[in-house]
Amino acid sequence: FNSRGAARRRMINFFGWNGGGAARPRRCSSDSEAQHQLATLCKDLEGRPLVQEFIPVLQALNQVLHVWTAPEAAFQAARAAVAFLKPYTEEERTLEFLLSSHTHKEKMENCAASMKRALVACQSAGLTEEAELQRWPKALEGLRQKCREVFELHFYAVFLDVKGDKVLLEQLFRWLSAALQLPLASIQRCLARTRPWAEEALQAMARRKQLRMLQRLHERALQQWNREWQEASRPESGKLGVKFWDSSFCHLFKIAWPDFVEAFENFYVGRCPNDLVRQLRAKVDPNGNHQVTRNSWQLLLRDHSRISDIVDILLEEVLSSLPECIYREPPEEEEVIDVDASEWQVCESSKQGPQACGEPLRLGFPSPQSTPQVAKPWVPFAHSTADDDMSIPTQTDVRHPTGAPLHGARDSTRVAWDDFVSDLCASHKPWWMDPEDEASSASFALRESALRAVDSCISCTRRSLIFGVVSGDLGQNRPVLQMPNPAHVDEKPHAVSPSSPREAPADFSTLPALVVAANGSRFSGVTKFGRSSSKRALAPDCPMSEPIASRSHFNVIHDQETDQFYIMDAGSKWGTFVKIGSTVTLSCGDWIRVGGVEFIVRFCGGGCKCQKSHIHYRLHSLKIEEERHKGMWPNPKPKVCFSDTSPSSVSKTGNGGEELSDDDIQAELLTVRKSRGWMSTASRLCSCASATDRPMKMQSGTCIPVAPLELDFISGPRMGEKIVLLDRVCTLGRGEGNTIQVTDSQLASVSRVHCIFEFSGNRWQMRDNSSTNGTWRRLSCVLEPSEPMAVTGSMSIQAGTHEFFVKPAEMRQCLIPSPGRAVLEEMHRTHA
Repeated sequence: FNSRGAARRRMINFFGWNGGGAARPRRCSSDSEAQHQLATLCKDLEGRPLVQEFIPVLQALNQVLHVWTAPEAAFQAARAAVAFLKPYTEEERTLEFLLSSHTHKEKMENCAASMKRALVACQSAGLTEEAELQRWPKALEGLRQKCREVFELHFYAVFLDVKGDKVLLEQLFRWLSAALQLPLASIQRCLARTRPWAEEALQAMARRKQLRMLQRLHERALQQWNREWQEASRPESGKLGVKFWDSSFCHLFKIAWPDFVEAFENFYVGRCPNDLVRQLRAKVDPNGNHQVTRNSWQLLLRDHSRISDIVDILLEEVLSSLPECIYREPPEEEEVIDVDASEWQVCESSKQGPQACGEPLRLGFPSPQSTPQVAKPWVPFAHSTADDDMSIPTQTDVRHPTGAPLHGARDSTRVAWDDFVSDLCASHKPWWMDPEDEASSASFALRESALRAVDSCISCTRRSLIFGVVSGDLGQNRPVLQMPNPAHVDEKPHAVSPSSPREAPADFSTLPALVVAANGSRFSGVTKFGRSSSKRALAPDCPMSEPIASRSHFNVIHDQETDQFYIMDAGSKWGTFVKIGSTVTLSCGDWIRVGGVEFIVRFCGGGCKCQKSHIHYRLHSLKIEEERHKGMWPNPKPKVCFSDTSPSSVSKTGNGGEELSDDDIQAELLTVRKSRGWMSTASRLCSCASATDRPMKMQSGTCIPVAPLELDFISGPRMGEKIVLLDRVCTLGRGEGNTIQVTDSQLASVSRVHCIFEFSGNRWQMRDNSSTNGTWRRLSCVLEPSEPMAVTGSMSIQAGTHEFFVKPAEMRQCLIPSPGRAVLEEMHRTHA
């Protein structure tokens, strides 16, 4: 009987049957489902890293669920474990799972509490061992540390994307790949699912939070980069820095800063972080002119034997002022908030929207009422059609066919300016957004707020430049932008008669446009134009295929402090020319192009910064004056003496002083062609000289009216001539009445009265006389980079055979690129 009772009790415990008594409740469907889900979870987690310590505990719990006497706490723990660990089974949700576990700890804490209760209950019932109970807290603590580490790396990645540091971003993505134990190809998919945490990080940066954490991670990243750079750097043979300069910039003594830093990175193995590049520029370009001289480079290398020593010095200087590399100085009314990562919570969105960057720019041409009217002197016979030679219209310069493409036809589509800006900004989505997601205006405003707070090389500006391509290959496949505010532009262009020069610029509404933004290139703030090349160094952002363009021709620079665009020549061989619109002041060394004629100002009359030219010209003048006093210069002996420009004022005296008859005077006049316009002061002084051998005596109080202006013609029909201007107002053109006549049957690109020289305010000034082909000034007259020239309004530029009509414009929102997305795409191509 006793043996029968024991057997019966065992059957009751196993089958739940009491031999006809009250039935025990059977296991419900939810318990079976929890058992099945936990078994599937254990199978899916077998190949996943970071949770290997959880698998033995989960497998033990799964075995308990198969026992009929399993406690209810075991089923609750199974449901909590499935809800917590299920997202981690998908590889692309790995980062999302870790970030969610750190910021939203409810699921983790619920799973931890349920698992602890279940293990205690199972151990009390003798279903599990004590090892599982001790293993679970260790596995949970390891997961917490991993979640915190990944959260900090993700926050730092958002910071570096706003800062614009591609070098440290590439290094950080490798760190993140190692922390997640995933290949680099999977990192991009994981990052695309982290938009909520990235926006929370942007809110924190806009309020200048997490300063201590960012300092710690930034210092670690810089030191790690330095160690890797020191291992990969190669020793330089010979004198330090000489081989680098000679191989990159042979026979040059001054180069543009963007070219220097690009060649420096390519020569010395790898790119440098932005903070070190900025510190390097402070040493080799202390004035901020975007120019680096060989002397400044040699001064930096002095007292050093290795380039790594210089890098160490730059790194020490950056680390000594590390807080300045994280956030900008806040305004006085703001307060810097610093919260440790452990106390970090989701920040509330700012109530104030983004502030506009400066006053909006007018996108159209200035109205005639707002344009100041400059009084122009009357030029006799400037537009006269009485003579056949004067009625010939000026031909367009064949080298720069204004309004026509240079090579082939251009297929341009018309695009509204606002639509173009929206598409452009949408193409620069950050890496934490899926390509199919739409970026809202709130997302753009959040990035702008963070950009204003972070010490970044990316400019927070809405300004841009529109390059209307008048001629050249860059106009191919470019859209024609339809600008807003048509009230500022004349609807009907002024008609241009054959006898009047063209005054209006090229019709911008028909030109294919190239938009240059402050952040739309490889180097933030710098857009490089030049000849395309297969070499890695000095690669342009806008390649020009013409052979006469230099590899680095000219640069468009944006200055963050002044929010201003500048254009500078990068030391090109054939130069970059800017069209002269209003009056410009001439200086020694200015290179001027007038149609097919080019000349250089050798002496500007004084007043410019070229003191050497002034001293040389004064010494030359003193030498001529000394030779004149010694009688080495003959006096002029004209046949006919004019007292003024009127033919009726001819003196009736010949060479010997005898009286001349009216017939003789008429014969003399027929031999001299009638002059057009006025005669220059120098011509009148020479023609009024006495016919005797006595030196010319000037009237009392008569002197040279203005300082001389010396022009040296280097191309055109008067090439090799040096002309000195002494009149207060002088002209240059192909007409005979000009002070300087430039005429050639094969050269008709010079207008009848092309440009005007005027001595005003003790300086020589020059302006274009509404000529057909314009008057152009070269930015750099030697093979050296020019000084940056501010773009304050509409202007025209010539570079090789390309001609651009440039005007400022304002976008509706900031163009903020995502360096992280570019780095991820480059890493994907490299490892593909």
